[in-house]
Amino acid sequence: MSHPRITSWSLVVGLPLVCWAVAVLIGLGWRDDLPDPLAVHFGLTGTPDGYASLGGQLLVFSLLVVGLVALFAVLGAPSSRPPAIRRAAAGLSTGIAVFLSALHLILLAEQRGLADASQATLNPWWLLPAAAAAVLIGYLVSLIGRTTTVTGSAQAPPPEALRIALAPGSRAVWSRSQSMSTVGNTIPLALAAVFVVIGVVGRFWPLLIVAVIVLVLFAAMGFWTVTVDDQGLRYRSVLGWPRRHVPLERIAAAEVITARPLKDSGGWGLRMNREGHFGLYLRSGPALLVRTVDGGGTVVTVDDAETAAGLLNSLLDRVR
Repeated sequence: MSHPRITSWSLVVGLPLVCWAVAVLIGLGWRDDLPDPLAVHFGLTGTPDGYASLGGQLLVFSLLVVGLVALFAVLGAPSSRPPAIRRAAAGLSTGIAVFLSALHLILLAEQRGLADASQATLNPWWLLPAAAAAVLIGYLVSLIGRTTTVTGSAQAPPPEALRIALAPGSRAVWSRSQSMSTVGNTIPLALAAVFVVIGVVGRFWPLLIVAVIVLVLFAAMGFWTVTVDDQGLRYRSVLGWPRRHVPLERIAAAEVITARPLKDSGGWGLRMNREGHFGLYLRSGPALLVRTVDGGGTVVTVDDAETAAGLLNSLLDRVR
């Protein structure tokens, strides 16, 4: 038995607020070791250029975390939302809370024992483990409640669905390589260039690491192979990860839709649209929509989507 309301509200709201409360309590426990006022903002060189009291820092930190948690609660916690959206809201809410809590504690830890906050420095390398922990924990939380079992009825696709002729006993495989649109390619390359310029001019070397990360993500998200066969739908990055597999037994039917990345999901890459369908948005135009028996769906923008949909539906006819 599933408990979507318990899972949604406890994860989207409960876990992030636990992170926030722990960070607040630790900060209060350190108050006798901290200067007054605190350095709360640092320039690119790592020296402070903004100050506030501990109470002011805790207030800003609390408003930021609680406000974001409330936003994700409204967007993703109600049980009426698709399961994929609830899991995404839980992962994002928890991950962001972990990252902000880590930044808050790093900010305070760097100033413990100082008499004057102007002497404080902020080591930007601490941002990397904080971000890594936030991504990992958010991802793990998003997996809670995910099921790989078939919960709906497995019926043949409707008569009007696309199909292709298959010889009895034959094995058919469809595969395409697909890259991101020109606009989708330009944005990460331009962003990486900006990080390089700022890092070199400002001698803020961690930005060069950020630029490398952006380029690796660009390679991972920009070039894909999509395959349809008797195992279902698979798509994987040219780097081998990310990858996703929708088994044939979980598929209800396949069809072709018109995808608009910015309007449907807010951008390019691995995204989730407003209907709760997870998918790979590389460009605008025809896309393969694979509906699953549990009411979910996967969208993949790929050339020759009609053949992919027809093959999936024909393969489903064989087993149902």
